[in-house]
Amino acid sequence: TFLRELDLGQNTLNGTLPTQVGNLTNLDNLVFQNNDFNSLIPSELGNLRNIDNIDLGDNEFKGPIPSELASLPQLKCLLLGGNRLTSTIPEEFGMAPKLTDLEVNNNLLSSTIKSDSDICSSEIDRFVVDSNIVCECRSCILGE
Repeated sequence: TFLRELDLGQNTLNGTLPTQVGNLTNLDNLVFQNNDFNSLIPSELGNLRNIDNIDLGDNEFKGPIPSELASLPQLKCLLLGGNRLTSTIPEEFGMAPKLTDLEVNNNLLSSTIKSDSDICSSEIDRFVVDSNIVCECRSCILGE
């Protein structure tokens, strides 16, 4: 497919985000923000090699953040705030080559982010991580 932008935000969509979205390899913008999805985030989104913006904020996504998202070579902005994501923030995001905006606030994540972590020494300009279960950020400047 030649589809470059898929914006289905604010539509009260629910259930499971289809794994087939990962087959839309020409996408550069994916928005499902402010719906009612209550599934895992499909790891197949890691196939979106041209994507530079993913906004899955304000849903009910659960489970861990797929580390496959950190390997997307063009990804600049990943918005996952306002879900029910658990586990930790994958360290791989600190090595994401173009990621400048990472928003994971208002979830159920538990992490200790130390000053020598890859996330703190990365190119991320805006890292929003407030309102999680446990999040200690030591000597790491966080965006708001």
